[in-house]
Amino acid sequence: MIRKSGKRGTPQKGGGLPESGGYPKKEVSFPQFEDNQPTFDLVATEEVNGAMCDFYTAKKDVWVTREQIGAALGYDDPRRSVAKIHNRHKERLDKFSRVVKLTTVEGTRQVERDFTVYNRRGFLEICRWSRQPKADEVMDKLYDIAEKLLTEGYVSLLPDGELVKMICERASNDPRGFQKNIKSQKQSVIATCANLLGCSPFSPVFSAKGTYNR
Repeated sequence: MIRKSGKRGTPQKGGGLPESGGYPKKEVSFPQFEDNQPTFDLVATEEVNGAMCDFYTAKKDVWVTREQIGAALGYDDPRRSVAKIHNRHKERLDKFSRVVKLTTVEGTRQVERDFTVYNRRGFLEICRWSRQPKADEVMDKLYDIAEKLLTEGYVSLLPDGELVKMICERASNDPRGFQKNIKSQKQSVIATCANLLGCSPFSPVFSAKGTYNR
């Protein structure tokens, strides 16, 4: 959930103690949450031109991060290269992007960072303006994945062997993050993963605590 902080307490004029004595009164405020702020759920991770791209759903659309779009396009500096495209077409791309907090793994830590994400129209526009050799191929692949996610639900275009390897690596490296992402999906996804892994959906691999929460 994207959070928007409320106004901080307003200091008294001139500072110091109030005339009535004691300590200055301090306004207490709490973070405000807007109903129209969407939750970004990770629904798939797919290979696009040799780069692993995470696909998120929110507001009935599919979103991909700036850095992963750039990596799929083959840029040496993915984030900066896509940012340059954005700046050249800022008036248009501002409408198809937003900055959100997403959970990522850094070493052994799970942290929240700000990421720029683009919806379908956004990442297709970036590919259209990119001069990379495989821009058209990347655009087609991103479009196909996004359309299948929206029309068929969770889908993986990876061969079963690669998908199993990816799932095992994620479960081993970040069990809590893996559990959070899996639990955000329907139970049918867990059943599918369990079938591919050859284990029970109640297996400890689906829970950081070693138990499956139904």
